[in-house]
Amino acid sequence: MLLEILHALGAGDHRRDLAAFAVAIFGMGFVQQQFFPNSDRPELIVDLEPAANASIADTDAQMARFEREMLAGDEGVATLVGYVGQGALRFVLSFDVQPPMCFSARTVILTKSIEDRDRLRWKISGLVAHGLPGNDALVHLLDIGPPVGRPVQYSRRGPEVEKVRDYSRQLGNIVAKTRISAW
Repeated sequence: MLLEILHALGAGDHRRDLAAFAVAIFGMGFVQQQFFPNSDRPELIVDLEPAANASIADTDAQMARFEREMLAGDEGVATLVGYVGQGALRFVLSFDVQPPMCFSARTVILTKSIEDRDRLRWKISGLVAHGLPGNDALVHLLDIGPPVGRPVQYSRRGPEVEKVRDYSRQLGNIVAKTRISAW
């Protein structure tokens, strides 16, 4: 019965099938290409990681400098909470809690509006890149859905450690120059 209906509607005509397929492929260009949309919450998360061998005192000093020089006095910040050496407490189910590490710090910034959040996101991304050299920083929104970590991740391996480090630095420089690495 179903086959008869499909045949009556022209499902057996290969040209019509190909045309429908082409329209479907064309239509995919208008569909948002992510399963979970961006968060519409006003929080902004900043993960700051000095060198992996940094002490908790060094990490705390870097975080204090970040908060003092880059966030103090900004009208868009309602409040902020910093965590050094441990992950922030889970305040929504989808929040990615980091394991304790003495060389990691996280600041949760509550902004006054979505516009302030977006403005601060760009401001902090640019300032951290130039104002805190030697630190790895990720400025991101709350994830809706499972946490994904960094937008670009790569693994490095090889028999010659120094060559692998050189290639990794070159790749890191290329990634740092792209716009997506700031998100």
